[in-house]
Amino acid sequence: GGLAAAAVLVLALVTGGDWGAPPQAPAEALYRAEVAAEDRSLVVDAVYDAATGTLLIDRAAGAPAPG
Repeated sequence: GGLAAAAVLVLALVTGGDWGAPPQAPAEALYRAEVAAEDRSLVVDAVYDAATGTLLIDRAAGAPAPG
């Protein structure tokens, strides 16, 4: 009873109680860039995670050309 409760409390304190969150890559493993038109009619953000080899690209402003 009491020993198990103490063990759970210690585990919660050590891990911060954040058991459901996915692991985060270290900040130094992330590279960020913004590419924008001079008038900012098109803005593209890119994030590269070196730890996983993942490149995420997001259009922050602008729309695709018609057609």
